[in-house]
Amino acid sequence: MVRDRGSTAELLPLLLDRKRRMRKRARSIFVLALPYMFTVFLPIIAVFWLGKMVTDAYLEKIVTDKQKNIESAVERFYSKISNVKTLSYMIEENDIIVRYVYKSLRGEELSLVDNMEIMELLSNFLTNSDVAIMYLYDKSNHRIITPRTVYSNASDYFRFAYLLDGYLPTEGVERLDAFSKGYEFSPSMKVELYQKATEVIEYRLMLPFQISNNQLQLVLSMETEEILDDLLDVLEEGDELYLYDYQGNLIYGNGNQYEEMFPDDSTGGLRILEMDRQKVYGMVWQSGDRLWKMKIGLSNFSVRGGIDASTWYVWFLMGVSLVVSAMLCAYFTFRNHREIQEILALFRKEEDSAVGYKVIKEYAGNLIAENDRMKEDTLRLKDARKYEVLDKLIRNTYDGSEESSMSLGREALLDGKCAVLCIRYKGLSYRTFVSENITVKDFTKSFLEEIIERKYEVFDTSSRETICVLYMDGRDLKGVAEDIVSRMNVEIAYCYKIDMEIGVGNIVDSIYQISESYQQAKAVLRYRESSGKNVHLYTELVQLEDVYFYPKEYDEMISDYVIAGKGAEARGLIQKIYRENFEENDRILTASASETIEGRLRDLLILLAGKYEISIEDRLDMMQSKKSSMSFFQLVLETVDIITESIVSRKNDAKQHTALKIMQYINENYCDNMLSLKQISQALGLHENYISNLFSSQYGEPVSVVIEKRRMERACKLIKNTDMKISDIAEAVGYSSDVSFRRAFKKIRGMSPGEYRASGFTASAD
Repeated sequence: MVRDRGSTAELLPLLLDRKRRMRKRARSIFVLALPYMFTVFLPIIAVFWLGKMVTDAYLEKIVTDKQKNIESAVERFYSKISNVKTLSYMIEENDIIVRYVYKSLRGEELSLVDNMEIMELLSNFLTNSDVAIMYLYDKSNHRIITPRTVYSNASDYFRFAYLLDGYLPTEGVERLDAFSKGYEFSPSMKVELYQKATEVIEYRLMLPFQISNNQLQLVLSMETEEILDDLLDVLEEGDELYLYDYQGNLIYGNGNQYEEMFPDDSTGGLRILEMDRQKVYGMVWQSGDRLWKMKIGLSNFSVRGGIDASTWYVWFLMGVSLVVSAMLCAYFTFRNHREIQEILALFRKEEDSAVGYKVIKEYAGNLIAENDRMKEDTLRLKDARKYEVLDKLIRNTYDGSEESSMSLGREALLDGKCAVLCIRYKGLSYRTFVSENITVKDFTKSFLEEIIERKYEVFDTSSRETICVLYMDGRDLKGVAEDIVSRMNVEIAYCYKIDMEIGVGNIVDSIYQISESYQQAKAVLRYRESSGKNVHLYTELVQLEDVYFYPKEYDEMISDYVIAGKGAEARGLIQKIYRENFEENDRILTASASETIEGRLRDLLILLAGKYEISIEDRLDMMQSKKSSMSFFQLVLETVDIITESIVSRKNDAKQHTALKIMQYINENYCDNMLSLKQISQALGLHENYISNLFSSQYGEPVSVVIEKRRMERACKLIKNTDMKISDIAEAVGYSSDVSFRRAFKKIRGMSPGEYRASGFTASAD
């Protein structure tokens, strides 16, 4: 069939018109759909961000909870270590061990009874402790005593009972011989303990501390898993634990990924570490006595847990929501399109259709006004937040959070160099009203805002202090400061009779360093007040602040005085350090100089306390939170007194114990005619002069006098109660001849032995 060309020509305009109407309809549908699209998609975006915030908050909670659990486990670990050290002190001070020490020093062999007593003692201590094994090693004869038996050859112990992984039996003995003084913890190592494989950490202690040529060593072995079980239970797969002693030696480590990521100067707390362009969490703890340090690396798996799975679930729900929302959007768009078209048709026929637009206009006007009010409130809140952050920066308490940085504004972040101008009002003059409802302080702030032509920040840190942060951007600080000071002196101080002082700190590279400039400005004010000089700039101070008084030899001198029990002399040196730096010579110190002085004194106290096992952790915490140099030095003086008294007390106890040993030896051997100060010295392993001075100070009489008294007391009893010859009695009580005995007896009793016997007794005469 052939199509009529005329009908085709008529149909073409109709098709074109239909195409145009379809395009117009599509555009109207699209315009109509846009609000629905925004209405649907914006909540989805909001849900996405809300989900991200919830995930971040959940992650933060997981890290916080894990940190608390680890901190509790760390405290329990330190408690176990402390118990082990306490156990070692109890063993050291036990009379049986003390007797063994002195026999070892004299080179005497232990009897079977002695061995049994020591074994029983060690067994009792072992039963009531968390220690896996303990033994005594006598270096003088290479003998080991355990709670079970005595090894006359120390290498046999390491061959049959205590097999060290990677060490020959003889090498195990060499490890003990290499340790000569003090105490130490060994790195965790694998051992075979009575045919049981395990891993232990050894605590070795020389007995006793006060004698230089000691030969006895106490070894306490703790099972690594037992001592660290609380920590290992808290940590999960992939987490790593590293334990160090006070010398920085690695005692225990269960990984190899995270250790090198910690900086050498790692301090306590939680930190973010970078590994393979991924962020992982790291934690560092250091004991209050600085003897232990612990680093813990947390794997992403242990921290995030099921967060990743939850994230994929959220994405799935969002995808489903997107599809459903798109379908609903299409449905409501096409449904409302017809209704809107009908409404528009009605408006076209309605003569008073402008009324609807008037209502919409009034509503829009009210909405705009409310929005303006909200903007003003937001600006006020932003300013308050900004000045809060600036106040934290000034006081060096800024936490560095991104939110706080944003509160400062973009200008402050980009400008770089700045300086602090500090205005201090004296007396009550800051409350003076210069006009209605305007105080001097308010007027000063307004005045600064007018005269400072470039960027600045003005705020109050206290009722008597106003701070102005100057953004320098290449300007000369001296010129700017002199202009501000001169104009304020003329237009405020002179006109309104206001007593104020102005100090200006140095320029710093960033607003985040303004605490340093603020401290310098305050130093200027302190210097002006103490010296009376008209100084405004920190650079104009007479002395360099980094120069401080603390001679190198003072550390050793203070330490020697404390150890010698001369607390007054040690206090005198510390007080001189304080006077020279903070009271005399108009010296103005920087924060770094002051921290150096305080750090050296803290380190000295830690060293002294650690050497004598004196707990000062609470004192160190108080020093850390001190509010002034005076309060810090007062705490240092009090701590010095505590350490000195503790050392003196321990030395006195040791002296009394030694004096009792000397007296016991005299009582047991005074009948020996060879008994002398030299013999006592050799028997007890102590110097003759030391024995003589110590005995005289404790008992008020020389050794020779006490020996002679003991002999005379025994001689009198024999004379009165027996019929022994005087010559026999002289020999029995330790005299080499009866002549020397008679001479000594008459000197002490005022009569001869025969006269003494005849004075009240009928026993036969000599």
